[in-house]
Amino acid sequence: MKLLTTIAAVLISISAYSQDYIEYDNGTFTQNGEQLSMEQVKGLVNHFNVGGPKFRRAKKCLRLAQKRNPGVRNALNGIGGVAAGLVSPIFVAVGVDFLIDGGNKQTFEFRANKKFNKVADKLNEAIKASNQ
Repeated sequence: MKLLTTIAAVLISISAYSQDYIEYDNGTFTQNGEQLSMEQVKGLVNHFNVGGPKFRRAKKCLRLAQKRNPGVRNALNGIGGVAAGLVSPIFVAVGVDFLIDGGNKQTFEFRANKKFNKVADKLNEAIKASNQ
């Protein structure tokens, strides 16, 4: 009978936790199968007071990824490209290929996804702690 009670308690706690579970997948936060807006996620971040700096940095990376070509607009990349061009033409070829390829966009998207996943993990930990 104790085993049955323990199993029931575990199942109830798992179902209660899974209801509040927040997932992030390529630009969308979901909770219980419903998509959350960035404002809702920001509200949760502020409510539980977790992941604020990561959330802001991830939003910044997402904005940079959505720009047309963020690498060309960055003055430091331009100065670095000129300096590398003076040192070796190989660096210029690699740098131009990187900018044409859209490598900056992929890098910013990767960074944003990584940070948003960490924010979702922190929110889930906070939700789990508040349910106990």
